[in-house]
Amino acid sequence: MLTCNLDELRSRGIYFIDSWQSNRVAVVSGGFAAEALKLPIFGKKLLPCVIDLAKLKRSLQAVKNKDLAVLSSRVKIFGTDGVRGVVSLERPSAGSNFLQLFSLSHKLTPELVRNTARSFAASLLLSGSAKKGDTILVGEDGRDYYDGKPFKSALIDGLRLGGFEVADAGVIATPGLPVIMAVKKYKAAAMLTASHNPSNQNGVKFFVEGLKVLPEGVCGDYAITAGVYGLLFGLEGGVKPPPRGRALYESGTIYSEVTAKAVPFKEGLKGLELIFDPANGAGTVFGKRIFRALHIKAKCVNDDPRGYNINQGGGVALLEGVEKFEYSESQKHLPQAVKELIADNIAYGLVLDGDGDRCYLLANNSLRKAVYVINGDKLSFLIARYLKASVPEGIFINTVESDLMAALSAEKELGLKTRLACIGDKWVVKALRDGEKLLVGAEESGHIIVPVKAGGKTVYCGNGVFTGLLALSLIKRYGCTMKEVCSPYEEGFQKTFYTYLVDKTLFQRGSAVFDSDREIAAAEFKRVKKAAGFEGELHETVFEDDPDMLYLALKAGKHNETVGAIFARNSGTENKTGVYVRGAPDLSGLLLKLAFKLVENHRFCLKDKNNPDTALEKEALRLLSAGHGLKAADLKHACKSNEAHLKAFFYGLAKEYPEYKTEIMKTVS
Repeated sequence: MLTCNLDELRSRGIYFIDSWQSNRVAVVSGGFAAEALKLPIFGKKLLPCVIDLAKLKRSLQAVKNKDLAVLSSRVKIFGTDGVRGVVSLERPSAGSNFLQLFSLSHKLTPELVRNTARSFAASLLLSGSAKKGDTILVGEDGRDYYDGKPFKSALIDGLRLGGFEVADAGVIATPGLPVIMAVKKYKAAAMLTASHNPSNQNGVKFFVEGLKVLPEGVCGDYAITAGVYGLLFGLEGGVKPPPRGRALYESGTIYSEVTAKAVPFKEGLKGLELIFDPANGAGTVFGKRIFRALHIKAKCVNDDPRGYNINQGGGVALLEGVEKFEYSESQKHLPQAVKELIADNIAYGLVLDGDGDRCYLLANNSLRKAVYVINGDKLSFLIARYLKASVPEGIFINTVESDLMAALSAEKELGLKTRLACIGDKWVVKALRDGEKLLVGAEESGHIIVPVKAGGKTVYCGNGVFTGLLALSLIKRYGCTMKEVCSPYEEGFQKTFYTYLVDKTLFQRGSAVFDSDREIAAAEFKRVKKAAGFEGELHETVFEDDPDMLYLALKAGKHNETVGAIFARNSGTENKTGVYVRGAPDLSGLLLKLAFKLVENHRFCLKDKNNPDTALEKEALRLLSAGHGLKAADLKHACKSNEAHLKAFFYGLAKEYPEYKTEIMKTVS
C-alpha cells in the first residue's frame, strides 16, 4: 500500500524527477516512483525538496538506511556558495525550460535567478524570518554588464514578486551585505556574484540574519530548490512589478567605515606602502576608500572594474596553489602585483577576488629573491597567533582543504582548540557550537572569518580587505619578521588536481565513479604503502555536511592520528571535480601516487560529453601534445564563443594541465 501519492507530495512541496539530466517531473505514480512512495520517510514530516529517482535507485542499492538513501537523493541548484552558472540570455527551446538549461548545460538565465529569488522570498515568509512588506537588501559585484542589467533586474523582480521591498546597495563587496544588514536591521539579503569565477559566470548568494543559507531547513538550499520547481510547474500567479529597488546610497560608507574601524593598531599602518590587486572587482572602490581612511599608500593594479574583466589578469584565483614567484622567473608571465612589488621594492601586497570576500597576502622577501604567496592557512595562523590573547577561549576552525599541519601547529604551538569543517565558509560558522567563541575561521582559499562588530551584532563573513589589513597591523605591531610571515608554521604537503568540464552528477556517493575511486585508492595504497615505509591504515570518513565527498584519511601512531588524507569532491562553485592530498611532508610520494590514479580515473570517466567545450579541450590537447601550439582565433572560431567564454576555457585548461600552462598563457595574452 502506498504511504502517500504524488499529488499529496506536491502539495507539501516535494517533487520527483526522473533524473537531474532530463529534469522531468513525475506526474504518475508508476514504475519506480510507485515503489519509492512506499518508503516510510514520505509519510513523515519531510521538508520541501526534489528527489532524483535515478539517484534514489542507486542510493537504495548502496545505502542500508532507507531514510538516508532518500535524503542523499535530493537535488539542489545550489553549490558550496549559492547558485552559479554560465550566463545565458537565451530562451529555452520548445519543450524545454530554464531548469533543464541549468542541469544540462550549467546555464544561468534571468528566469532561473528570478524564480530562485521568488522561492527564497517564499521561504522567508514560511519560516517567519521576515514578513510581507519587509525590505530585503541586494548587491552585486558588477559583472552583470549587459544592457538593462537583466540578472540584477530578475533578482529584484523575484523578491518583489514574493512580497518584499528591495534596498539596492549597488556594486559592493559581498562582506558589505552582512555588515549593512547588522547596521540597518535587515533580515535578509541577496548578492549577485560568482565570486572568484571567470566573468562569463554569475550567481546569487542568499543571507538570513547575516549568515549564508545552509542546505537544510525551511530557508535551506533544498527547500528553495523545491520552490523553484513549484513555481515552474505549478505556475503560481502574480503581477510582475517594475524590476527596480530603492537605492541605498549610504551602503558603501557603512561597509567602509565598519571595516576601517575594526582594524586594530591603526597607527602602525600609517604611511604603509603596499600593492593592491582587487581583481577588477567589487572591492576596488572600497579598498581604496579604506586605505585613505587609514593613511595607507596603496599602488593599485587590476583596478578598472568593467564587469567583463572581473577576475581577469589578477586576483586570488591566479595565485592558488603557488608557493612563490622567483625574481629570476620571466617577467612576462608574472602577475602584475608581483611585478610591481619587485620593481618598487615594496614589502607587501593585498590580493582579493572579484567579490572581495577572499584575500591572499604577497610578501616580497628580498633576501630570498622571491615573492611569497601567503594563502588563507598561513594568514589565519598569523592572525590566530597574535589575537589569541584577546580571545582566550577562542577556537581555530579550518576546512578539509587546509594544510593538515596548520591545525596541528595551532594545537601544539599556540595551544588552541581546533576543529575540522567541510569546505565553505558557511560550514566553518556552522561548526561553531553553542557557547564557543570563534578566534579564526580559516579556508586555504583566503576566505577567512574573524568576527567583527557592527550595529551591536557580531558579523561572521569573509572580508578580504579587513583580514589582509588585520594581518598587516598585527605583523607591524608585534614585529613579525619576513621569515615568520613566509613560513609561520612548519608546512605540510598539499596538492590539488582539478578535472574540468565534468558531469558532476557522475560523482556522488553510490555512483560508479565514486565507488571505483574508493576501490582504486585502496588497491594503490595496499600496493605502495610498504615501499613508502608507511605502517598505518587508510580509513574512510563520511562528513554529514558533505556526504558526497570521498574522504580517505591516513591513520598512524599510538593514538591513530590523521597524518595524511586524500579526498575527492565536486566543486560547489565551478564545473570541476577535485582530488586533494594533504599530509606530512614525508608522505608526499605516497599521496601523489594515490592522487594520480584518481585523476586518471576522473579524466576518463567524468568528462561531460554533452558540453561542446569537451571536444574543444580534446583538440587543444592534441595540438599542445604535438608541439603545434594554440591559435586563439582558430579555437574561438571552432567553439563559436565570445572572448570571455574563451578566456574561461583557457583558465580551466591551464589549471587542469599545468604542464602546458606557459603555452596556454601565451595564447590568452
